[in-house]
Amino acid sequence: MAPTTNNRKLTSYLVEDDPSLRALMEAYLKSRGHTVESFCDGESAWEAIELRCPDMLFMDWMLPAMSGLDLCRAVVAGCAGYRPVMVMVTARTDAESIEECIAAGADDYIQKPFTLPFLAIRSAIAERRARDRRAQQEDARALKEYTQFTAEAVDSIAAGVMLIDAETHVILQCNRFAADMIGRPVTDIVGRECHQFVCPRERNECPLENPGSALDSRKAVLLTTHGNRPVLKSARRVMYKGRSVLFESFVDISELMAAEQKLTTFAAEMESLAEKSRAVLGGVDEMASGADEIGSSSRSVLSLAEKTRETA
Repeated sequence: MAPTTNNRKLTSYLVEDDPSLRALMEAYLKSRGHTVESFCDGESAWEAIELRCPDMLFMDWMLPAMSGLDLCRAVVAGCAGYRPVMVMVTARTDAESIEECIAAGADDYIQKPFTLPFLAIRSAIAERRARDRRAQQEDARALKEYTQFTAEAVDSIAAGVMLIDAETHVILQCNRFAADMIGRPVTDIVGRECHQFVCPRERNECPLENPGSALDSRKAVLLTTHGNRPVLKSARRVMYKGRSVLFESFVDISELMAAEQKLTTFAAEMESLAEKSRAVLGGVDEMASGADEIGSSSRSVLSLAEKTRETA
C-alpha cells in the first residue's frame, strides 16, 4: 500500500549526481508508492523546492555547485511554513560529519554504500516522520483557520466581548464593539487590569473570584472615557489555551434605561392627572347634589303658596 498523507501520495525529491545510484533510488522510492522528482545538482533541486515543497528530500552530500549540506541549510532558512523530512545520503560516517549533517537540518542519514533492506528501513522511518509532520501542519492550519474564524465572528457580534485572565484579571482580548463602547483602541485595553479601568469594583469585590461562579444577564456598570455606562453583563470561567479565563459579554442598556425612566415619569404624570380628575369629578357631584336640594325646597315653597291662595 502506498504511503499517503491525507489520502494523497508522498512526494519525494531525490538529489544525486551519480546517474546509476539516482536511477536505483528513484525506482525503489516509486516502488514504495512515492511520487518522485529527481535532480542531479543542488541548485535545480532548490529552485523546485521554492516552487513546491515535497514531503521528503533525499540528497547526496557531495553535489556540484550546491552541496547537500548547503541545500539543507537553504531549506531550513527558506521553508517557514513546512519543512520536508531531509535524509542525507553520504559516505561520510565519522561522528563529526554526522553531527554537522544533523546541525544543518537533516533529519536522518543513509550511509553509502547501502543495501536495499537498509534503504527500506530508513525510508519507512522518513515516511512516518513525513506523515506526522504533514498531520501537524494540517492541524496547525485548521487551528489557525478556526482561531481566525472565531476572532472574526466575535468581532462581528453587536456586543462587547472580553477575555480576562482569571488569576491576574488582566484583559487578554477584547473585540471591536467593546473597544468602541469603552472609547479606547484595543491596543490600549489589552494588557490592563480590568478593575478600576473598565469595572468599578475593587479586586476583592469581584463576583467571579471563585471557580464555578458566573453572571447571567446582570445589570452592571462599564467605565468608559465618556463616563459610566449601564450594561447588561454575562460572564463565566472557561479554559482558553490551557489557562482559566473569564469570558465576559455585555450590551449597552443606557437607551433602554432611559426609555424605562421616561415610562416611569409618564406613568407618574398619568397617575397625578387621574387624581386631579377624580377631585374635579367629586366637586361636580357635590354641586349636583346641592342643586337637587334647592330644587326640592323651591317646589315645596311653591306648593305651600298655591294652597294659601286656594284657602283665601
